[in-house]
Amino acid sequence: MSEQTPTRPGTVTAAAVMLFIFGGLGLFSICGLLTPVMGDIMPKPPAGAFQDPMLKMGDEVPSFNAVQISLSVVGTLLAVFKIWAGMSCLNLRSNARLMTVLACAATVLMGVAYNIYFFVVVMPVYTTLLDAEAQKLPPAPFDVIGFTKGMMLAGLLVGMVFNFAIYLTIILLVNTQRARNAFAGIPDVSDYPEDEPRRRRDDRYDRRDDGYGSGYDDDNYPAAPPPKKPPETGISSGDPV
Repeated sequence: MSEQTPTRPGTVTAAAVMLFIFGGLGLFSICGLLTPVMGDIMPKPPAGAFQDPMLKMGDEVPSFNAVQISLSVVGTLLAVFKIWAGMSCLNLRSNARLMTVLACAATVLMGVAYNIYFFVVVMPVYTTLLDAEAQKLPPAPFDVIGFTKGMMLAGLLVGMVFNFAIYLTIILLVNTQRARNAFAGIPDVSDYPEDEPRRRRDDRYDRRDDGYGSGYDDDNYPAAPPPKKPPETGISSGDPV
């Protein structure tokens, strides 16, 4: 039998594509390094006009800029790691599954940690500043500020759920039995249908065991016929010869 190499399962290919997509998008995390100077880059509104409170977060929350910069650096490194994990998946490297799980778990944990920080530290200050800036807005037919707060909260929650769903899916894709076998270098028999008769024959012989180590199993073969009776001679064992 010629040496067989495993074929990449479709689930592994799908996981690699998702890692490439979200790893590529994650490279934009580098833009977060501009957070400390965003207030200087953005055009200044006229005096007395509404200003986005987020531009003041660096002054109002001392840890905000440091957290944003750290998030950008870690996010960019994770993005590169995801792309590397995706390439490893395509090449069926033995460590690709571990790399993928680590990249996905780290991304989810980082998202959860940032959301907790935002809810606990940033959100109270943001809503206070937003209420103050709301006084500069003209009257509206609905509660614009309440709508803005609700949309921000909903966006954070939806983003966290979306992250969890995406990366959990990737983890599941690389942990199917076929994927695990492929990463371990074990070929799937369905990829080599011409070897199916030989495989079945080998399996049949592997199952044969007669209890004496010879490899036979009587359950796989018909029972032996009962011994034949000796022919009748008309002479009983008690008759004299």
